[in-house]
Amino acid sequence: KSLQLYEQAKSLVDSTERPRVYNVINQNMAGVYDSRGDFGSALQYYQLGLDFAKAAGDSMALATTLNNLGNTYVAKSDYQQATYYLEKSIAVARSIDNKLTLLRSYNNLANAQSSLGNMEGALQLYTKALELHKQLKPNTPPFRIIYNLGDLQLKQGNLDEAERSFKQSLEYSKQMGIPQGLYFNYTGLGSVAAERNRLDTAIDYFEKGIAVADRLNLESKRMEATDQLYQLYEKNGQYQLALETLQINKAI
Repeated sequence: KSLQLYEQAKSLVDSTERPRVYNVINQNMAGVYDSRGDFGSALQYYQLGLDFAKAAGDSMALATTLNNLGNTYVAKSDYQQATYYLEKSIAVARSIDNKLTLLRSYNNLANAQSSLGNMEGALQLYTKALELHKQLKPNTPPFRIIYNLGDLQLKQGNLDEAERSFKQSLEYSKQMGIPQGLYFNYTGLGSVAAERNRLDTAIDYFEKGIAVADRLNLESKRMEATDQLYQLYEKNGQYQLALETLQINKAI
C-alpha cells in the first residue's frame, strides 16, 4: 500500500519543477523495496537518486545515496560492490563533514568487511562508528552497532562476548520499540545457543525471531530463520516439526 501512495504522490509532482521532492519520493520507494527484500527494484530507485545527486551537484544527497546503495549490496551479499559504494560515501561525507552519513557508512562498511573475512578492519570501523554515535546521539543506545559487534564476535567464535552483545542490543531494541532489532537479536542469540549445542534454547530464540518476521512481513528474513529452525529441529530429533517447517519454507 505504501508503494501505491508514493506512486500517487509522484503523479502530483512535476519532476522538472520540483526535482528534489520527486527524488525524495523515489528514495522512499527504494527504502520500501529494500525492506521487502526486492533488492533489484531498490537498486534501480537508488540509482535514480544517484543520478539526481550528481546532476544537481548535491553532495549531501550523493553521500546518502552512495551509503544506501552500499547497504543494499550488503543485504544482497555482494560485499565487493558494497565496499565500492560505501568507501565513496565515506569520502564524500568526510569532504562535507556529514557525520551522520559517515556514522552509517562506517557501520555498513564494517558489515561488508566482516562478511569478507576482514575481522580486524571491521572491528576498527565499528569502533569508529561507536565513537561517532556517542558524539551525535548521546541519549540513544547504539543497538544496531552493538548487534553488529555481536555478529562479528560470533564469527570469531567469541560466544560469551557475542551473547552479551546480542542481549544488550535486544534490551535496547525493547526499550526503543524497534521490532526489527528484536528479530536480529533473537536469531543472533539462537545462533549462539546452536553453536553451544543448546538446541532447545536455540529453537526457542528462532521461533521468537520468526514470530517477529511474520508480524513485520519480512519474508526474506522469515525464510532465513525458518531454514535455520528446520536444521535445528532435525538435529534435535524433532523430525515431524522439521518436515512441517521445510514445507512451510517451500511455500514462502
